[in-house]
Amino acid sequence: MRIRDGAVELMTALREAGHTQSLLSLCPHDTLLREVDEAGIGHFFVRVEGRTGASGGTKAAPLAAHLSALGLTGQGHRVLLVGDAVDDADAAHANGAHAVLHTGRPLADTLADAVALGSRLIARAAHPACV
Repeated sequence: MRIRDGAVELMTALREAGHTQSLLSLCPHDTLLREVDEAGIGHFFVRVEGRTGASGGTKAAPLAAHLSALGLTGQGHRVLLVGDAVDDADAAHANGAHAVLHTGRPLADTLADAVALGSRLIARAAHPACV
């Protein structure tokens, strides 16, 4: 598991601020547990859950089960899901939780913004000294 730069410091700050953290992933459960252990970040999470059944379907039901196991059923308004895909946001919405998506890549709100951003990236790559 690759830990993004600054992630450990961020998780530490969240814990010190009194927030709890859990991890829900569609990665197979045993693989997820091994990767969390190898990364040395398991102590940050009150619950770590990976996929135990067949892949496919939406993330809404697994998130509902995860929130239930945490005692947060009906308390989605207290939950922030940080994810990297639209289905993460959809699952959060279906469970009354807040969602913020991160990409690690440029992201645009509209098609026109995407073309403009892409054009700037290409121009920078073609003329790096002009940046």
